[in-house]
Amino acid sequence: MNVPTFRSSDKLWRIGVVNGTNMPNLINRNSAVFGTPQTIEALESWLVDQGRAFAVEVQTMHSNHDGEIIEWINARAFGGHVDAFIINPAGLTTYAEHVRHCLEETKLPYAEVHYANLAKSGHHSVFTRTALGIACGFRKHSYTGALVALVGILEEAVSS
Repeated sequence: MNVPTFRSSDKLWRIGVVNGTNMPNLINRNSAVFGTPQTIEALESWLVDQGRAFAVEVQTMHSNHDGEIIEWINARAFGGHVDAFIINPAGLTTYAEHVRHCLEETKLPYAEVHYANLAKSGHHSVFTRTALGIACGFRKHSYTGALVALVGILEEAVSS
């Protein structure tokens, strides 16, 4: 396996990516914030390709239903299918303590991403307090930042 130079192992990391409520409507969202209109399916395909570039398996899901998101997270975490998560809570950002709690209870690292800069928008996220970190304001490229950071953290854990 040809891994990027920041990698110290050849382990195939598996990252679960969750896109929360209203992200399935991505193509109709504000282009000033979200960029060129794209479908959620196009975003998820791009994320899988980004993962391949970093020798990472990216598993994606999107839903407008909190329970479906929680079931997917639990199935991936407790079924041993992922090593970490990235979540774009979108419409869940300010109130979904139950989804945040689910992520925390997996005991797996997770990063929070947003297309927009939360500080600039004045919004507060319930996820930030237990996320390893947050990447926001870079549209879809926020996911790339989170992906690189999570792989770096996972790599450090196996090399120490």
